[in-house]
Amino acid sequence: MLVQFNKTYYGKGAIALYTLSEYIGEEKLNNALKEYLDKVKLQPPPYTTSIEMLAYLKKATPGSLQYLITDMFEKNDHEKLLLYFNKIIEHNNASQ
Repeated sequence: MLVQFNKTYYGKGAIALYTLSEYIGEEKLNNALKEYLDKVKLQPPPYTTSIEMLAYLKKATPGSLQYLITDMFEKNDHEKLLLYFNKIIEHNNASQ
């Protein structure tokens, strides 16, 4: 069972990381995460943030795939949902 908070499922992060690994390769993703964790382990305050981790993921992702980082990690759900609520209000068929 997924824990729900403010309509965002916590499983989303795992799915996003798995999807990213399918695009850039599991080894690249694991190396980026290892590099990040090596930097921040046992870090005193101020503690690391997800924004810092994202910088390591961006560095490991080729330029042609940077849109994945934006779509999966940087956009909020509201921005994504706008794409799915478009509808046709009027249709003019010029061939009639």
